[in-house]
Amino acid sequence: MVLTLGEMIAMPISSNYVASLAPDDMRGRYMGVLGFSWNTAVGVGPMGRALHLRAQPGAAVDPLRHHRSGGSFAHSCEDQGCQDSGKSHSAPF
Repeated sequence: MVLTLGEMIAMPISSNYVASLAPDDMRGRYMGVLGFSWNTAVGVGPMGRALHLRAQPGAAVDPLRHHRSGGSFAHSCEDQGCQDSGKSHSAPF
């Protein structure tokens, strides 16, 4: 729902802006490039996220954990909730 609301606000504004920038005889090309770039982002974004999840499987559970831990998925037992805090686990989640 949020994405649709954002599209309903952004697309008319961006289309109007691009149309105002384009010369009259090139307006169709400018609008075509706008549509192409939007659709490319919609297609490439999910593929990029899939590749990211494939490289770092734990990011699916908690996307910010990797960044909060300094770039490593190695966490202490305190992070994992286990009793023996002297051990370290390298589980991604």
